[in-house]
Amino acid sequence: MIGDQGVEAELSTPTPASEALTTPEQASIKDAADRMMVFSRLKRGLTESDWKNSGARKLILDRIERTESELLELKEYRSRFHDKDKEAAVLRQEMQQLKKADKLSDFCLSAGGVWIGLCTFLFDKGLWALGLVACLIGLVLLVWSLKVKHDFQIGWNPFVASPGKKKRE
Repeated sequence: MIGDQGVEAELSTPTPASEALTTPEQASIKDAADRMMVFSRLKRGLTESDWKNSGARKLILDRIERTESELLELKEYRSRFHDKDKEAAVLRQEMQQLKKADKLSDFCLSAGGVWIGLCTFLFDKGLWALGLVACLIGLVLLVWSLKVKHDFQIGWNPFVASPGKKKRE
């Protein structure tokens, strides 16, 4: 059956998915998959004489034990994957909040600088009362910018309804 032209033609034609593999690791996976494809076309049924052979039974039992141990190992990887996936989701959420805090801090810093610039302009024009108000607004914005940056770094999140120190694990 292996010498049949149709089977050899099927085995030798590459699949589109296997052509797309580019890295050496993916190429080794492709080679292993191709080797398994060769054996997938073989008749796997065992005859009564095969079952009577103790060597065949030992090989089958050995294969079952190896498969079960690989299954347990893969279940452990699956469990660790889900744990790491949850950690990654939490870290992505924290990163989004950190970006928001940075944007808020940058805005307050820029707006504070603009208000202080306006303060000097108003002082030059002789509008002392408005200049002091502009200076006060600018200083408040600058201090708020530093506070947001500092508080978010120690764990307080300005984007959560109830402010409080957030514990990092």
